[in-house]
Amino acid sequence: MNLTELNNGSNIIYQIQLKKNLFEFEGKVLGSNDSSILLSPVCVNGMVFKFDGSDIRVNIIYKQKNKLPIIWKAVNCKTILYNSKKLYKVSQTQDGVEYNRRSTYRLDIMVNCVAKMCNDTQIQVGEVKDISKTGFSILIDKDISDTINTDVKVIFTDNGYDISLYGIIVRKAGYSKCKVLYGCKLIKTSDNFNSYMSNKERNIIEMLQTEK
Repeated sequence: MNLTELNNGSNIIYQIQLKKNLFEFEGKVLGSNDSSILLSPVCVNGMVFKFDGSDIRVNIIYKQKNKLPIIWKAVNCKTILYNSKKLYKVSQTQDGVEYNRRSTYRLDIMVNCVAKMCNDTQIQVGEVKDISKTGFSILIDKDISDTINTDVKVIFTDNGYDISLYGIIVRKAGYSKCKVLYGCKLIKTSDNFNSYMSNKERNIIEMLQTEK
């Protein structure tokens, strides 16, 4: 499928690979011609993020109804001024292909947290290792027995956000000599979760670009 076949108003996902980190942001098709499309930009702290540099790779994902998503890998993405607005002019380097998107990506955050497991009378202090819209993992310096398929509640504060996660523990594994990793399926979150995730991604991108 050619990228220019996307209709105006179509929702897309930017998949950004930056310094071995993976991020995803939502965008929208705003226009097209025979060779490229115009997309709404990703903003970081009010500034349009520029996809320049040899360490940045941009893929475009389009979700089809009742079909596998389509992905265009390593697109050319240039920031332009169009009708006094900064937009992305995007052209493909290869046709889009169906993409077996098995799960949502996870964002490494490594922030302190408290956790309460339903079969444990104590509140545990640990860290949220990573998080996504479907799951998360936590690190605790205690191996708690009979935790698989049990409920867990995790609370943490990061970047001014107070976040609550409710999940089910689906796996347990040793992480280091003193820490155990608990992988969890996400069931419910606080209302500000999506805002937190978007803000966190933007902060990490800004930090990584500063390190250039």
